[in-house]
Amino acid sequence: MHVTLITDSDFFEFTPSVPRSLVDPHKGVNVRVRHRVYLRNPKTKIYTTRMESIQVTATKKDKHNAAFVYETHVYWTFQTTRKCVTLTTGKEIPYDILVLATGSSYSLPFKV
Repeated sequence: MHVTLITDSDFFEFTPSVPRSLVDPHKGVNVRVRHRVYLRNPKTKIYTTRMESIQVTATKKDKHNAAFVYETHVYWTFQTTRKCVTLTTGKEIPYDILVLATGSSYSLPFKV
């Protein structure tokens, strides 16, 4: 499996520990871990930038525009033909499975 991480920082920050780092600044060192420390597989790619857009090109799989019903919901079947994300740098990265993790934010004065 190939993993690609797109992030605007070069570290992971353990959110619950941030208030503790305000009380004891020496603990702030343990709150952040560089991505390369826990993503050690050489096939893992890390892009320190932001995503500009997500593109999915799909066509209906059934030529008769048929849908199927499951528990009162109507679902159309689609065949995806192109899936990629575009970075703010303009680079396009194709994907098979996309996981969006939006992260967290802080109100001042809690951001370290």
